[in-house]
Amino acid sequence: MAKGPVRNIEPIRVVVRPINLAQHELEVSLELPGEALAKGAVASLPAWTPGSYLVRDYARFVDRVALKDSRGEIHPLGKLDKQRWQLPLLKGNATLSYRVFCNELSVRTNHVDAAHAQLVGAATFMYLEKEQGRSVAVRFENFPAAWNVASSLPFKNGFYHAANYEELVDSPFELGTFRLHTFHALNADFEFAITGEHNGDEARIIDGAKKIVTQAGSIFGAFHSSATHSCSPSAPRPAAAWSTRTPPRC
Repeated sequence: MAKGPVRNIEPIRVVVRPINLAQHELEVSLELPGEALAKGAVASLPAWTPGSYLVRDYARFVDRVALKDSRGEIHPLGKLDKQRWQLPLLKGNATLSYRVFCNELSVRTNHVDAAHAQLVGAATFMYLEKEQGRSVAVRFENFPAAWNVASSLPFKNGFYHAANYEELVDSPFELGTFRLHTFHALNADFEFAITGEHNGDEARIIDGAKKIVTQAGSIFGAFHSSATHSCSPSAPRPAAAWSTRTPPRC
């Protein structure tokens, strides 16, 4: 049987901008494709993140949720519960934007200040229900010019690309002026970014990280895709992230 033409499904494009780094505030804007809005849609933020399954209620850090159509007209939203918003039926693309407060230092929450930004996908990016399989492209704008980005997601044409929402929430971002280390484990090349001053031996830290990922790979199988781990404890301890590619600038 002959197959019909493959439909080019438009991704959700996300732009993250600082509002006030010293006050730990970001703006997140999602450009939503019209085809995903034509029958009405529900925007949602997860309550927990992969690897840490306790309910975190990330929506408590979100406010100023607004929806604008392609003409700039603002449309009212219905709040369904603490973390879900009903979007109206629209023709054409629309932009959903909101503010995120980021001042909790842990591996499962966001932290932003004048020195760096650690962004956990589940705490940062809303999704459209029934559209989690749609690809997502993330761009960072207006951050300090000297900052770089550490992420395992592929970078192309100014965006970090996730094949779907699941991959996005499994790929944290670290932004700042970190120091970059590299190592090879099994069939993967890793880059380890360390932010902040500390009294540790970074060579030993990297050696320990290599032993950990090598052992994990020997237990669970070779690394077939890139992976990023981030940890941002408060100063003077370091913040760290590892990825598999050279970080571009913001």
